Amino acid sequence: MLKVSIKMPNGLSFEDEFDSRQEFISVLMNDFPPYDDSWGVLEVAENGELLDFTGTVGDLYQFFTTT
Repeated sequence: MLKVSIKMPNGLSFEDEFDSRQEFISVLMNDFPPYDDSWGVLEVAENGELLDFTGTVGDLYQFFTTT
């Protein structure tokens, strides 16, 4: 289970859940992804453990595709 907390430019934040890293990557590869690459990532937890990550949605995509 992957939980990602995201902050939009208007200051609102939300949390979304995915079954895996691959599902997160697949969602971002859609023709119309639900998140902008520039939105900030506040927190990422995988299987209940926080990942050491700071950056944007686009950075998280890059992190997951290279590790």
